[in-house]
Amino acid sequence: MVRPITKTVSNDVTNDEIDVAMKKLRSEVDEKAELRAIERLLFIKMRLQGVEMSKAMAIMGITKPTAYQWQNEWNATGIDSIIPDYAGGAPRRLTEEQLQEVKDAIAERCMTTEEVQILIEERYGVRYSKKQIAVRMRDLGLRFAKPYDKDYRSSDDAEDVLKKPRRDNGTSDLGRTGYGCHRIPG
Repeated sequence: MVRPITKTVSNDVTNDEIDVAMKKLRSEVDEKAELRAIERLLFIKMRLQGVEMSKAMAIMGITKPTAYQWQNEWNATGIDSIIPDYAGGAPRRLTEEQLQEVKDAIAERCMTTEEVQILIEERYGVRYSKKQIAVRMRDLGLRFAKPYDKDYRSSDDAEDVLKKPRRDNGTSDLGRTGYGCHRIPG
């Protein structure tokens, strides 16, 4: 047995007003917010025309919680609820200057992900997971690699020419992998 619909859409606004709001959105809001707002309006318009919740959800390709959230927001605030409120996510825990300091520290010596993690926690009191350390290091243009010697006499495209990395010459980082593992033999 199908459970009857218990929530309905507030119909304080006419279809014509919804159409006017859609035209206004196209001229005033950026593309991403406009698209989401139009989706919401189309969903509300379907509900106002008596389309069942499950059918409207299927047509719009949205989940049940999303559908009820849109409908509840519409019932609470009306047409003002259609423009999505993107919060923008959490702020970064390290500033650009701090990330540059980390990059400079890595440039001084070869560091593993765990060492970078410890460095950041000790210096700035911020705890990142190993995965997040890897993401931050990629953002800084660093890559995780096995150490190899970089001869000052080699050409700029030496990495492209050589397929295998050169073996270490007995320095203390033999066999280590990490960020900033490019040493110039001295």
